[in-house]
Amino acid sequence: MTSRGIRDRLDQQDRMARAQAQTEFSLPIVLEAGAGTGKTTILTARVVAWCLGLGWEKAEEELRRRGAFSRGKDHPLDDEIASRVLSRIVAITFTEAASAEMASRIAEAFTKLANGSVPEGVDEDVLPSHREVRSRRSRALLVNSDRLTIQTIHAFCLALLRRFPLEAGLHPYVTVDADGLLVEEMAREVVNLYFSEALANGDNDLITLMANDLSPNAILEGLVALASQ
Repeated sequence: MTSRGIRDRLDQQDRMARAQAQTEFSLPIVLEAGAGTGKTTILTARVVAWCLGLGWEKAEEELRRRGAFSRGKDHPLDDEIASRVLSRIVAITFTEAASAEMASRIAEAFTKLANGSVPEGVDEDVLPSHREVRSRRSRALLVNSDRLTIQTIHAFCLALLRRFPLEAGLHPYVTVDADGLLVEEMAREVVNLYFSEALANGDNDLITLMANDLSPNAILEGLVALASQ
């Protein structure tokens, strides 16, 4: 096969993958690609396609079936549907910067659709055929965009642990000490308390430590090292 034929085949596979990301929601999809090849664009398009299409329809149907919408209304409002759709989506990234970028891209896509245009990377065929419907749904989704969860994997896991601390065997106020500052603060309190009490009581262990040139700072560093293992 010629190099032109190989490129054409790869382009076709790429188009198929991008289309599948916006139409296949019944099975998990794994996307592997290098930096700068459009992964965020595809993920944004997938979220948009789901929210305006199948996801919206499912949420509306469920709200109608349960009658779980505003009092005095015989059908769910756009805001209620949009809120339900977005609250059931979780986008996980590795960095805060990527989370911010994803949130910005999705908001920008909803804005463009609300104004009657189609965002980059989104296949128009997967959107509602009537532009007024697209615009109306997009406005509702944009207003309720705070219901969409876009977090780093660390933030998402911490949220789960805080939600189910007893099941995880953790303190209800579990937190992440990424920089080790809390560990150092606690170790400093322990060392200061120990030395204060030991000096007041003439503790022989303290005398032994001092005789071996183990200063409070050295002990503090040792405690921090042990706690970090």
